Amino acid sequence: MRIDTVLFDMGGTIENVFYSMETRLEAAKHIIKWLEEGAIEIKLSLEDFLPILTKGMMEYKEWSEETFIESHPTEIWHKWVLKDFDVPVEKVDKISEQLAFIWETIDTNRDIRKEAVQTLKELKKRGYKLGVISNTISHTQVYYSLDKYKIRDYFEHVSLSSVEKVRKPDPRIFEKTLKGMNSVPEKAVYIGDTIKKDVIGSKAAGFAIAIQIRSFSTDKNDATIDKNVYKPDYLIENLLEIVDIVDKEN
Repeated sequence: MRIDTVLFDMGGTIENVFYSMETRLEAAKHIIKWLEEGAIEIKLSLEDFLPILTKGMMEYKEWSEETFIESHPTEIWHKWVLKDFDVPVEKVDKISEQLAFIWETIDTNRDIRKEAVQTLKELKKRGYKLGVISNTISHTQVYYSLDKYKIRDYFEHVSLSSVEKVRKPDPRIFEKTLKGMNSVPEKAVYIGDTIKKDVIGSKAAGFAIAIQIRSFSTDKNDATIDKNVYKPDYLIENLLEIVDIVDKEN
C-alpha cells in the first residue's frame, strides 16, 4: 500500500529536549508560586520541596509507564505529588493544568529541531497527512509549542495522552489517531525518539514503518529495551531523511 500518513512524536522528535538540576529547581520555584496562588500552603523551603516534587513525579511516571494510563493533571498532583499535604482536591483542581504546564515547559527546556519546518513543508507538499501523538501530562503544552514554532497548521490531528487517558506504547492511542485522520496503519509512518514508546507502540498498532531519531533522553528511556529484539525500520539523524524514506517506500 502507498504511504499517505506521517505521524510524529513531539518532545525529543520535533523538539530537542533537555533537563537538568537547574531546570528542575526553576520549575519547583514556579510550582511553589502557583501553589501559593491557589491558596495551597506547603510550608517548605525550595530545597525541602524539590525532592518531594521529584519523587512524586518519578513515582507517577513509573506507574503510568507500567499501566499505560495517563491520569488527569488534578489526580497527578493531588495523588502523587501533594499526597502528604492534606490539600483539598478542589483546590488542586483549580491550578492543576498550570502546574502540569510548568512541569512540561520549565522542568524541560524545548526548542524545535532546525530541520523540522523544512521537513514538514516537503511532506505537506507531497500530499501526506500529518499528525502528532504525544505523551504529556498537560492538556495545553503541545499546542503551545506548536503555536510557538508556527507549525500547528501543518497537522491535521493532534493526540495527547493527557486527553486520551492512555499513553504510548499502548496501540490504542495510535489506532484512535489514525481513525480520526481517516487513515489505516498499513499506510502510516511513525517517527519518535524511543524504541520503548514509539517504535514498539506504532508497530503494535500495525504501522507500516517506524522511524527513530535519537534525543537527549533516548538512552535513559530505552535502557531496559533489548535492542536485538526491538528495532526501528530506520534510524535517522536528521528529520529531512524522512522525506527520502517515504518517497522510496512509495
